[in-house]
Amino acid sequence: MHNLAEEKPLVLSEFGIDSIREGAEGQAQILAHKLASSFKTGAAGTIVFSWTDEWFTGGFAIQDWAFGLVDCERQQKPAFYSVQEYYKSLLPPKLSEYPKVSVVVCTYNAARTLDSCLASLERLNYPNYEVIVVNDGSTDGSLEIAQRYDYIRLISQKNKGLSVARNVGIAAAEGEIKEKGPVVNGVAYTGKSSEFERYMDLPSHSPLPLELALSGPAPIERLQEYGWLVRDGYEVSHNPWIYRDYLAHSFGEWSIAKNAYVASQSGWFSCRTASYLALGVPVILQDTGFSKTIPTGEGLLTFTTPTEAAEAIDRLKTNPQRHAQAAREIAQAYFDSNKVLTNLLEKAGSAK
Repeated sequence: MHNLAEEKPLVLSEFGIDSIREGAEGQAQILAHKLASSFKTGAAGTIVFSWTDEWFTGGFAIQDWAFGLVDCERQQKPAFYSVQEYYKSLLPPKLSEYPKVSVVVCTYNAARTLDSCLASLERLNYPNYEVIVVNDGSTDGSLEIAQRYDYIRLISQKNKGLSVARNVGIAAAEGEIKEKGPVVNGVAYTGKSSEFERYMDLPSHSPLPLELALSGPAPIERLQEYGWLVRDGYEVSHNPWIYRDYLAHSFGEWSIAKNAYVASQSGWFSCRTASYLALGVPVILQDTGFSKTIPTGEGLLTFTTPTEAAEAIDRLKTNPQRHAQAAREIAQAYFDSNKVLTNLLEKAGSAK
């Protein structure tokens, strides 16, 4: 949303209403009230996610979750009609120009619902849009259904999971609102790609081989030309045990951050990095300001330039055991849930 807001202040709120706990009518009433409040108070916009109650995690159906506007059989719940009523009566005014909008549909074995989805999108009352369907290795006829629709752009790939499919679709999108960083005081901040360019040549200066685990579109040939080893991110992370083993058997983590985090010194710190530390695996990170809070130098090393990055790798290679022990000690001191939660609860109590 910051892409649209640019320098204007932006406040986001999110809520979900479960018809199991609130009842179908209760869900509809609460949603109607929230929509009425959004429009009455002059909110810039409101987004309703039209989920179904059918939801899976790790291949298993979630049984105690019913946030959808339709049930598992795709039958409309009362909440569906609440949303329909509001958006029928509050259509936006006509525009002199309509920006191109990209709709990305990710599908994996969704033959039961894909046909109705694509038929519905074809009837959209908007003059300038595209629909990109990413078939994520379906085996149930989803591909054949998608191929019947001439208006879509179809991308097929091996099954790599929803996150990868989304990234593939977004990379192919031609919509006019592109991903960019926030704009603050007239300065536009960028993402990881621009930061990584500064370190593209790092393998030629590193005493250790450097490996990237990537998902989604990436300039793999260019990376390999510069000496990077490239792994399929899905292969090393598609379940918790494989992901844990990949982290645990790494010599260390080297990572950069988004340009906005670095430039603002926001203190951003990845949960992946915390996992490395907990496993006793040393970490070399681009400093986002976290060094003001977490000790660095052993186990957790920082850099701000390519030269410093190469020097940090050399220090890690010189004494890996000492850095591994320090990494675990940092995790225990700063990320142990008992200590962190106890501290938060104590502070929350003292603030009352």
